[in-house]
Amino acid sequence: MFMMSDFQKKYWPSAPAYNGKRVMWLGDSITAGATYQEDVLVWTGMTQDAQYAVGGRVSADFDKDNAGTLLIAADFATTDVVHLLHGGNDFGVALGTIADAYVGSPATTFYNVIFQLYTRIRVLKPTVEIVASSMLNTSAALNGYGNSRAEYAQAIADVLALFSNTLAIDLLTDCLITPANAGTTTSDGVHPNALGGQMVARGIANAMNAA
Repeated sequence: MFMMSDFQKKYWPSAPAYNGKRVMWLGDSITAGATYQEDVLVWTGMTQDAQYAVGGRVSADFDKDNAGTLLIAADFATTDVVHLLHGGNDFGVALGTIADAYVGSPATTFYNVIFQLYTRIRVLKPTVEIVASSMLNTSAALNGYGNSRAEYAQAIADVLALFSNTLAIDLLTDCLITPANAGTTTSDGVHPNALGGQMVARGIANAMNAA
């Protein structure tokens, strides 16, 4: 677990905005690896309500439990906050544009996938806060569509802006993992190790406590 320095103890919010709230974690193998969640809980004062995360999962499947069954309203009964970490698996999905994101849209782009995902979460629990974090900055390479990770982070912010009670976290800038240090902050160039998990947690908690 990450231990706060005296400086952090002095300047960390005495009453963080998320203190006492119950969070559901949704994601892929990075979330399933559980390298960041415990520190986020400590730093924000939240408690864990549930976690549904499976390796290889894309955002289109983030509304499923660990067995692949669609989540239902009862799964969110005690959840105050849903945190989604959109991982690198989505980098293989065409980006699209905000014009793709509307109810009934048939587009298979990232913009529409996450719009439909956030919409379904809100249907299941209208009052839940949606906090979505971008993929990590482990590579500067463009994907097969010629898009950058920053464009996918911007898509998350663009789509969340269509909803109320949301928070977009750009881990490309808010997390200290970079292509230059991925060899020491990840286990394989993609998945955070213990040090990388602390960096991810710091980025998420800083953003949430500043909200």
